[in-house]
Amino acid sequence: MCTSDSQLPSHGKDNAKDDTLKIDIDMAAVKAQAEQKDDDNTLNSPVLGLSKKKRPRLEIEWKDVCLEVTVEGEGRKLPCCRKKGEDAVEKKKQILQDVRGKARPGELLALMGPSGAGKTTLLNCLSGRNTKFTGEVMLNGKPWSSSLRRVSAYIQQDDVLPAHLTPLEHLTIMAKLRMDRKVTDEERAAVVQEAIDVMGLRKCADTPIGLPGLERGISGGERKRVSVACEILMDPSIIFCDEPTSGLDSFMAEQVINQLKTLACNPTRPRTIIATIHQPSSQAFALFDRLLLLAGGKMAYLGPNSGAIPYFERFGEHCKCPEYVNPADFFLSLLSPQQNAETVEQICESYVPFDDLPELAAAPGVEVSKTFDHPTSPEVIFADEEVEFKSAYPSAWYTQIAVLCKRSLIIKRRNPQESRAQIMQALFFALIIGCLYFQLDNNQKTVQDVNGLHFIIMMQTLMQQVGPTIQVFAGDMPLYMRENRAGMYSMTALFFSRMLVDAPAQLFLSSIFGTVVYWMANLPNDANTYFGFIAVLVLHSLCGSSFGYLIGCVAPTKEVAQMLMPVVIMPQMLFAGFMVNLETIPEVLRWIKFLSFFRYSYEGLMTNVWSNWGAIGCSQAANCPYSTGDQVLQQLSMPAENYKWCLIALGSMALGVRMLAWFFLVRRAQTYKTADA
Repeated sequence: MCTSDSQLPSHGKDNAKDDTLKIDIDMAAVKAQAEQKDDDNTLNSPVLGLSKKKRPRLEIEWKDVCLEVTVEGEGRKLPCCRKKGEDAVEKKKQILQDVRGKARPGELLALMGPSGAGKTTLLNCLSGRNTKFTGEVMLNGKPWSSSLRRVSAYIQQDDVLPAHLTPLEHLTIMAKLRMDRKVTDEERAAVVQEAIDVMGLRKCADTPIGLPGLERGISGGERKRVSVACEILMDPSIIFCDEPTSGLDSFMAEQVINQLKTLACNPTRPRTIIATIHQPSSQAFALFDRLLLLAGGKMAYLGPNSGAIPYFERFGEHCKCPEYVNPADFFLSLLSPQQNAETVEQICESYVPFDDLPELAAAPGVEVSKTFDHPTSPEVIFADEEVEFKSAYPSAWYTQIAVLCKRSLIIKRRNPQESRAQIMQALFFALIIGCLYFQLDNNQKTVQDVNGLHFIIMMQTLMQQVGPTIQVFAGDMPLYMRENRAGMYSMTALFFSRMLVDAPAQLFLSSIFGTVVYWMANLPNDANTYFGFIAVLVLHSLCGSSFGYLIGCVAPTKEVAQMLMPVVIMPQMLFAGFMVNLETIPEVLRWIKFLSFFRYSYEGLMTNVWSNWGAIGCSQAANCPYSTGDQVLQQLSMPAENYKWCLIALGSMALGVRMLAWFFLVRRAQTYKTADA
């Protein structure tokens, strides 16, 4: 148990101003402050985390936790291979069975067991990520709430981090999103630097994180340490860790466990920490206060770390840990169902809580802290530390939007190939189309050319927008969902930040593309006609990007999103009015044209250009069906006065589809399925 009596310095001032609106942090000042620190990566520094608002001490207790899942049975066959009348065979698998226990402030509890024992599943149930279990999980005698989630952290085994940011930049952004609103920028910078030093990230602080297997960056162990640092910046009261030492060498793994123990044992700020760990070294294993051993989803042991060896000696000589063997390795071998099935069954069936065996507490080498073994002890007080948060997120909504915008802009700046490719694509197709329709004459043949030109312009503008915007949410959905579930920001803030970041590029690309084509094709040399043309094209671009956002928010994967794109876009093109006259569409299908933004864009472009065209040249009167642009509009069943209504319709559709995309994004965040759900 915790025996340290050292007092850690308190952080911050009570009259700190709310500086969350300040997004731009002077990175030079931060680095200058870092250079003043000793480059020795030891654990003699203050504990990580800083909070202005009082944090509660959390005692978590779980009773009779059971989880059963349905898996494929041995006799199950595919529908195509199943004989007539043969039913599918389904099999129930018990993942957890009657698991119970308690973790108190000041304790570092280890969840251990062989592979498949249910360690991560139990951790997900305790942290509220998996709600399909039966039983009770209580924090301070109460169910999970939004306020309690604000003071809990979850360190996952797999790391999902932005590839183009450095650890220093990522931690600085996380500090803006996860730390209290009244913490100043100077205090945030100090905590970030403390995290970098404690987690041994100084040498890679300015190296891009990268993407394993695709983009070069920091090592796997450094990625794990960045993930740990991100979670403890917020000064959580309870920390759930899923394999926090995965990918680390023995020395750094011991450092991470030592830091977690320091966080738990701070006498002025005790925290409850539960960590799954697979095969720790003997030094790291000795740092844990309490131990919960699982075997096949059943309880094998729960009690002090030092009491596990005498506990298992009760089952016979074969359950006695040799003197010079790592106890962690011995327990994993002993509880392996493949190796010791009968012994495992005997241990689990004969499980007795350590507290019910007072004779073991007196065994040599067993350390039991009376403070944490007796909940009524005056050293652990909960009632006067309960807090309620007005919001589920530490930072204000405007801070979330500003910080997310800053992060997206940094990523765009670090990845200029995408922006350059979009600009080159726009210019390339603008020149190709401009050359194809170069300097159109004013004659009867021009009518078909102008109509076809505008339809091609709409198609190319759409393609420029839909592809990239589909990837905005579909491509980075795992990162967004993980950060949202961690309480960093709302999906509404994420949605609007992406709209703000992407809007300039959408407006610029459609404008430059339309401008090049317009003047190369020798369309009417009139300012009103030109700006009317650009206005329709920009709104058309916004509609296309809106449908891209919608597809990206609805589709479960990037691959499905790509397949949905033609399903959504093709009907829009068919009812535009170019391939078929809108008045000749069968009445049963005619209503679909009101849902096609292609129809409004095409009608807007046609009414804009032909109402200002004037007389159309004619060499032979007998073969000249059009004498003015108004006659062309009459043939197309497009009244000239509909131009303004087309602009209104396009703007309304762009806004409406984006709101629909926002609705599905928020809904998806509430129902997002992950492996731990």
